[in-house]
Amino acid sequence: MRKILLLFSILFFITFLACTGSSTSQSPITSEPVAGVSSGDQLATLEKSSKYICHARITKVSSRYERYDIQSALVMSRITLDILENWKGNLIPGTEIRSFGGIIDGIPYEISDGPSVLFQENEEVVLFLNDFPGGIFPVLGQSGKYPVTNGVVGSTGDSLEKFSEKIKALIQ
Repeated sequence: MRKILLLFSILFFITFLACTGSSTSQSPITSEPVAGVSSGDQLATLEKSSKYICHARITKVSSRYERYDIQSALVMSRITLDILENWKGNLIPGTEIRSFGGIIDGIPYEISDGPSVLFQENEEVVLFLNDFPGGIFPVLGQSGKYPVTNGVVGSTGDSLEKFSEKIKALIQ
């Protein structure tokens, strides 16, 4: 039942965005398929879709139902960042971003095959972000978040230094 409510809420939110219009032509819930795309092409797509690219540590995560009308609520998260490095744009420490989905009372709420991006406090990440109606969101859903573990960036296998060089080369 929760998945049905969540799916209905997402559809309502998409309709809401379409009806209200926006100064930006993108939506955080629209993602391009990345299967079969080379990592270089994927990084180029992420870079072009992002206003901000940063290396950060998550300092706070707060998830809750947010109402969009009297009948529907959607689980959303507010994530506070400690910015370690800005590679594109200029975010300050304490910047708050938003994400679809989250964890409430130990229960994860995600959008199946959708833009849910779950965050944990103290997690180190590289984020590809953009301004959207309602706040700053990761671009292309989960593709806009790369966890950093022991100095290695996600599934790329690249060191953080090598990954940042790739991003900086794309920006120039």
